[in-house]
Amino acid sequence: MLPVADGDCFFLEFKHNNGMFNILIDCGPISSWETSLKVFLDNLIAAGKSIDLLLITHIDGDHIGGALKLFSNLTYSALVKEVWFNGLQQVAIHDAAEATILEEKAFRKINAMHWHSTQDIEGPISATQAESLATLLKKRGLVVNRFIDGVAISNTLSTIQVSPGFFIDILLPTQEALSKLKTKLHIKMNQAVFGTSVAITPDGETAFENVLLDEDTCIERIEPISESKVDIKDIEKWANTSFSNDSSITNASSIAICIRYHGKKFLFPGDATQNDLTNALNDWMQKFCEDGCFEVIKLPHHGSAHNCMKLFDLVDSRFFLISTDGCKFDHPNKETIAKIVTRPASFLRTLFFNYQNPVYRLFRNDWAESKYSYRTLLQTDSIDDGGDLS
Repeated sequence: MLPVADGDCFFLEFKHNNGMFNILIDCGPISSWETSLKVFLDNLIAAGKSIDLLLITHIDGDHIGGALKLFSNLTYSALVKEVWFNGLQQVAIHDAAEATILEEKAFRKINAMHWHSTQDIEGPISATQAESLATLLKKRGLVVNRFIDGVAISNTLSTIQVSPGFFIDILLPTQEALSKLKTKLHIKMNQAVFGTSVAITPDGETAFENVLLDEDTCIERIEPISESKVDIKDIEKWANTSFSNDSSITNASSIAICIRYHGKKFLFPGDATQNDLTNALNDWMQKFCEDGCFEVIKLPHHGSAHNCMKLFDLVDSRFFLISTDGCKFDHPNKETIAKIVTRPASFLRTLFFNYQNPVYRLFRNDWAESKYSYRTLLQTDSIDDGGDLS
């Protein structure tokens, strides 16, 4: 779990065919490239390792920013053997392959409003300097979603078998979620130039990604710990708070996966919404006759209560991965962590943070850890689990 500010970046290694199968999930924001992901990739190169699969869960700056830097460099690009990603070509595959004069005008207008710098995701730059992730992947000769001939990854695909006993189950996104992405671009196109449709071109792919990078999400304000007086002994009250579903179209498009590895289960849901994720997991548990207890769960959307509260009525885990420095949107929410730890369990839960954010400090509390049987750790802490996860 790399320290990538408010973003996600996870590296997983599995023993496979007398070697290793390595998965990188998301790449964090551009702001963390130099200090985190670049350093990690240099270490991979020095160790003679590669990335068998890079999964970009969805188009959001704190997930794809580092990928723009990675694929701008030939050396780092060569590390990656396969990429899973839903770009414009996957989402709008049945639309025209060539842009009309109207489409080109609309793309120019959209991109002029939304250019994202490869140095700073917040800063505008000229059109000639910006490239979409989809365009960079094509330049590097990588066929996106090669295992399904380049079409969109969705929950209709079900399961990919890597090797005997090693499966990747695709839980989300739904076809409806992908359709909403396409509709969102249609709306922006028509706002720019009325009467336009979607065309799959480099400018169109850039416009698509820029529109999603700038998506505004309207959610209820949750009072941050720094602005409120909190007492850890209110933990059960926090756990019983209800929250509306995350309304972000981009988050709902997240590629959510469950990895089943020789009897162990690992859930990596991107920023999936709680309603979609609980529905998908109910279907998954019924299909594979599985229970809702995982070895590892990555908290969706960095522990936002709008993505997590219903989820943790359904599933549980020994290890929870919480990736955020807490500087944006005050993630994770204290209500999410309270929901996790106050549920009765016959095992010790571990909250695994990659930053000493305010919620880490709040829940690293002797009274609460003893009463509710959990521990709060940083990724730099050592863990001896007797080989259970090896």
